[in-house]
Amino acid sequence: MNIYTAPHVSGAPDWSAVPSVEIGNLLWTESCGVRAWAQLCWTEDALHLRLRAAERDIRAEERGLLGMPCRDSCLEFFFCPSAGDLRYFNIEFSPSGCMYLGFGRSIGLAEGLTAQSGALPGAEELAQSGQLANFSFGQGSLLAAPMQVAALFNTIAADGVYRSPYVLQATLDETTGQPVENLSHPRGRRVIPAQSAALLRTMLVQVVQQGTAQDAAGLSGGAGGKTGTAQTGQFTPEGAERCNLWFAGFCPAEKPRYTIVVLQDGAIHTAYSGADIFAQVCNALEAAG
Repeated sequence: MNIYTAPHVSGAPDWSAVPSVEIGNLLWTESCGVRAWAQLCWTEDALHLRLRAAERDIRAEERGLLGMPCRDSCLEFFFCPSAGDLRYFNIEFSPSGCMYLGFGRSIGLAEGLTAQSGALPGAEELAQSGQLANFSFGQGSLLAAPMQVAALFNTIAADGVYRSPYVLQATLDETTGQPVENLSHPRGRRVIPAQSAALLRTMLVQVVQQGTAQDAAGLSGGAGGKTGTAQTGQFTPEGAERCNLWFAGFCPAEKPRYTIVVLQDGAIHTAYSGADIFAQVCNALEAAG
């Protein structure tokens, strides 16, 4: 049996300097087209793990909140912290990472109120190069509700921490205004590295400053966001297609306080762009304090 010695590092790991070991399994044969590698290191207060895999025929069909990634193409990590203690941690994750951003499942906003689940294409569909290309820029069978898009942009604004949206924080006494019941909500969880979220925010700020969302460029604290146009396949008698016009963004640009999604449903010609409406809402929020 080969023994891998995990090195001690200071601060964030430089993975190029951490030894890599290929993971072997007796069930894998060359015909499976599966290979995997692991890197492990530690600091005084954390254990750092990096796993990589290559697989020819990827399966990613487990979509439920309590689904079993082990049924799909997945990576697993078993960790037993104490020698002689048979208890261990088991961490599994699969290519369906977009599920952790709320896509493909309904979002509970309050008792009896949920946001629609939308739709994510399955593995068989994405195996077709044309469908994969469509999916990469939001076309094809991908469907998302505004609340899901808001959760995505809020995750980017919050340094990569996903928080499930909700519409009710507490119930108040109608006479005193004091809380009668503070409602519990799911805790936030990191789904994107903070560095990746920061890079995305920089790109989205540039969209407002120099790109397609310059109607929101005049905000005092700056903003970041992205425009989008979704075809509906619905046409007017004159032959003009009705489109869903989107703008999703956050403000201010540094330390965002608000995430806002604007959807102009089935539009042809609009008096205001989504970015313009976004800017008006931001100004109203700033004026309200």
